This record gives sequence, C-alpha cells and structure tokens, in this order.
Amino acid sequence: MKSDAFTIPKGQSLRKVRDFLREHEHHNSFSNADVARYFGADITNNLVAHGLIEAVARQGRFEASSLGSRLINLRLLPRIDRAKAERMLAALLERVREVNARTELLYRVKRVHVFGSFITDAPDLGDIDLALELERKQAEIEHAGGKWIAALLARAEASGKRFSTYSGMVGYAELEVRRLLKARSPYLEFHSFDGIERLQIESRCIFPDAS
Repeated sequence: MKSDAFTIPKGQSLRKVRDFLREHEHHNSFSNADVARYFGADITNNLVAHGLIEAVARQGRFEASSLGSRLINLRLLPRIDRAKAERMLAALLERVREVNARTELLYRVKRVHVFGSFITDAPDLGDIDLALELERKQAEIEHAGGKWIAALLARAEASGKRFSTYSGMVGYAELEVRRLLKARSPYLEFHSFDGIERLQIESRCIFPDAS
C-alpha cells in the first residue's frame, strides 16, 4: 500500500502517526491520554475520523483499525525515478540467472512478474512489486537417490547458522534463495502469485523472458 493511500490529521506527519501505532501495536489498547501524551494534544477523534483507529469494547479505549494496521507496515522510503527502478530490476534478473545456475541451491526461480506502479507510466516509484514463484529441486534430489527433507536439513546445517526450531531449518533453503534475490534492497517487494491471480491484478512477465 502506498503512502498516498492514507490521510492524516492536519499538522501531523505520516511517520509520526505510523510510529505511534507501531508503539502500541502489541498493547491491548490505548486511551485518549496516551494519544495526548504522544502528540502533545488529544487528536483521538481526528484519528478515528481518518479511519486509522477505532474504539474497542472497553469504554475510552482504542486500537488501530484495519487501515491503521496497514499504516503500521508501511515503509517510508525516498521515492526513486524510473531509470533507477529499471536498473534495480535488471540487477534482480541477473541475480535470478545466477541463482538458477548454482547447483548447490535447493530452489530455483520459476517465474517473476512485475506489477503495480512499475507497469504504469508513473515517473517515480515508492517500490517495485514483484510476484515470485520458486520451484523445488526435489525431483533431482530424489532421482539421485537422496531424500528431500534430509537435503533441506543438510543445507541449513551447512550454513553455519543456529536455528531454534525444526521448521526454521526446513525452511532455510527457500529463505536463502529469497535473500539472495532481494540482496537487501528495501525497494523490492516480493509477493506470491496467489494474491495477484485471485484479484486479477495486471502484471508483466519478466522471467522467463517471453521473447
């Protein structure tokens, strides 16, 4: 969700409202006094009017609304121009090819689509929305006489990382590939294909190359 999807009380910054909601995200609720203490004035009614918070059953208490919860997860990054976004996408596709060439990795990239503002004529962007599908190399592992779960566990152990749960070990091989593709870029947002296909969101295939 983009920052321009939110309206906030006059005189407040989007970041400050977001940070207030984040600070209280794990509390049961908050009061008018909490709002006044944070903002220097009681703007509770304004936050309600803008759809960012809502009253809860307990009288005089509030919590983030569904819209407010989306604001909590909003990243406020400097916008980038289209030329920079194009370069980021080209670098991603190079990493896709590199990942798929690495035989030791247990997942390969099957397809990547770009959607959202990138496929419009917007001159600048807040991020790059990508639908990503990975494919297990399970068939190759088992054809060679190996066991898929054993391969996942071995990959996790070879990383040298410490895992607190079994699921963390089993899931490491997929996470490893996702991290390699993202390369710590805050502008690349990976999504599943389920959501964009269910909602029939327009997208453009960038891998494999349709040409």
